[in-house]
This record gives sequence, structure tokens and C-alpha cells, in this order.
Amino acid sequence: MESKKADNAGKLKKILLHPILLSIFAAIAIVVLLLYLVVAWLGSYTEHGKEIELPDLKGFSVEQAEQRLSRDGLSCVVIDSMYTTSTRPGCIVDQVPSKGSKVKTGRKIYLYIRANKARQVIMPEYRDKSLRQLQGELESAGLKVKDVRFVPSKYNTVIAVEYNGTVIPAGKKLVEGSQVIIRAGKGSNNELNEMPSLHGLPVNDAVSRVESLALNSSVIFDVTPSSEDKKRFYKVYKQVPAAKSKLNGNETVKLFVTTTLSKLNAEEDMADD
Repeated sequence: MESKKADNAGKLKKILLHPILLSIFAAIAIVVLLLYLVVAWLGSYTEHGKEIELPDLKGFSVEQAEQRLSRDGLSCVVIDSMYTTSTRPGCIVDQVPSKGSKVKTGRKIYLYIRANKARQVIMPEYRDKSLRQLQGELESAGLKVKDVRFVPSKYNTVIAVEYNGTVIPAGKKLVEGSQVIIRAGKGSNNELNEMPSLHGLPVNDAVSRVESLALNSSVIFDVTPSSEDKKRFYKVYKQVPAAKSKLNGNETVKLFVTTTLSKLNAEEDMADD
């Protein structure tokens, strides 16, 4: 009995050790190993290309931002500073790309931090310059144009720049970001201009169009924007005077703006021919 068992065990061992079976087992093992490696590589590749939603870094210190971003394989660098009262000095006030943007690992995020004090900028020379030229110079200097007001004049050039109701001479320093009012001349004539339709135009485009006609503009929001950045999403749904009105210059055009589709899709008012 014992000899029979030993004989059977020997036959089984001989079969299992047969070169053909060994080759089959080896091939199976190689296939399994290759499949494992492919799956592992695909997982690593997919993770590498994964998109990450950027968090809001405003109010963070640079060190806190670095720690937060490093968790997702991101890095950051400070590229500029600006003055604001909304956060503490040295903290982040803006980021590029903005919060909520989708980025991939390895991306560098650019940060703006709050300066310790407001930067002073110099009012450029503006007498006898064109309105468009001065607007570009003020923007480059870090000042904002709050409004443009036209006054009767023989020449279509800038007459004065005001800040808080006071005329600011060229060379005077103002805090960066200050909002100024430009007073520009408009040559008097008896020619009547037809008011174009501004319906559906973004608010900034509409204001520029009005200014190009040497007219004043007044923007009325149906709902106050939550931030300056949100204003650019508003569009004109009504204007006074209406399109096709005849204007003689030095008048103010009221621009009623909204983000509500039902108002924007409503029929536009037109002046009688």
C-alpha cells in the first residue's frame, strides 16, 4: 500500500516537473506580473494627469499657501504686492489662476500679497491731451477713471482731472487705485447725433461707446454687484435716451444694466423716427 502511494506521488511529481507544464506555469506567471505592472502604471499615470480644483488662498500667509498647495503637488510664487484694507499685511490678496480653476499637478500658482502701505503714484501731465491718451496713461500709472464729464469747449481735449471734488495738478501724488474724474472739452456745434443701440452690450463696452460720442454716462445696476470684478458680467437692458434719439452733445446717457436673461431678452425701446 505504501509503495503504491509512493509510486503515485512520484508520477505526479514527474508530471508537474514536465518541461511543457513548467513552461505553461512560467508563461502564466509572466502574464500575471505584466498585468500587475500595467495596472500599477495606469494608476500612476492617471493620478499624474489628474485635475485639481484650486482653493481660495486669499487671507493665507505665503507659508500657509505653500503647505496647502504642496498637498496636491502644486507650488506658488509671489509676483507682486498691492495695498488693500481687506486683509493683514503680507497675506495673499489675489491669485492666478483664480480659485475654482482646474489645474494639473506640478502647476505653479502666482500670488499677490498685501503691501505694508499704499503705493503713491504721480498724476501725469494731462493738459491738451486727448481723452483716450490720458485714460491709457492713468491706467498705466495705477489710477482708475471713475467718470468722464464733458464740458463745452472749442477743443476736444482734457481740461482737468478731479479727485474728491478737487482739481489735481500734474505731478501731485495720489494713492494707487484712487478713482478720478476726467473733465474733457467737447467742441460746440449744432450737429445732431443719433444715439446707437447699446442693448445687450457689456457695461464696460457700453460706457466706452458712449464716451466715444463725447457724451456722459451713468450706470444703474438692477442688483448691486457683490464685487468690482462682478460688474463686467452686467449688460445693458435699457438706455435713456433710447436708441435713435437725436443728441446734441454734453448730455448724459443712463445705462440700466443686469445679469437677468428675461430683462435682456425683452424688446428694446426705440425713439420715434
